[in-house]
Amino acid sequence: MPTYPKSEVEAKLDEILRMVQAGERVMISLDGQEIAEIRPVAKRTSLEERLPELERRGIIGPVVRSKRRLRPIAHRPGERSPSGRRRGKRSARPPRCERRRPSHRQSGDLR
Repeated sequence: MPTYPKSEVEAKLDEILRMVQAGERVMISLDGQEIAEIRPVAKRTSLEERLPELERRGIIGPVVRSKRRLRPIAHRPGERSPSGRRRGKRSARPPRCERRRPSHRQSGDLR
């Protein structure tokens, strides 16, 4: 993969673009450090087609398919549970903090 300093990129842009069009990646450096990579645009493919390539490059681990059905760890409000009961539906009862009896100081009774 060739590397071009930033100062040469504008002068050699046509050459760099031809290399990228041919499928090659080109690095751009600034003060001796690589700061950017120009690469060809990837063709749109399905996830199933990309997974083996991502695994080969070490970006993801091997795909493991579970034979068991995974259970959700969270549920949306109003969604039905496996038992058929609705989830997330609140009763008409006010929250616990509103049901507390006022203390004698809150009610104005100072004995």
